[in-house]
Amino acid sequence: MTDKTAIITGGSRGIGHSTAINLSRRGADIIFTYHSNRSESESLIGEIEVMGRMAAAFRLDLGDTHSFDEFAAAVRKMLPIWRRERFD
Repeated sequence: MTDKTAIITGGSRGIGHSTAINLSRRGADIIFTYHSNRSESESLIGEIEVMGRMAAAFRLDLGDTHSFDEFAAAVRKMLPIWRRERFD
């Protein structure tokens, strides 16, 4: 799974958090969303980076479809920084 990029919605806690950690351990870089708790997302970024993987968190309110365009734009900006053309 090395050099794969995963996108996880709701990654800052619960099942999303566990999924992010598990995929990172297997060699994936992680882009994940959070709704309101920035500090939890920053903590997860730290956990992933300690494993030598890259991580980025973006706020996304799944109840507000207007926020989707901003999220998609943020992902499009992040991928070239990570030298990736797409996510897996």
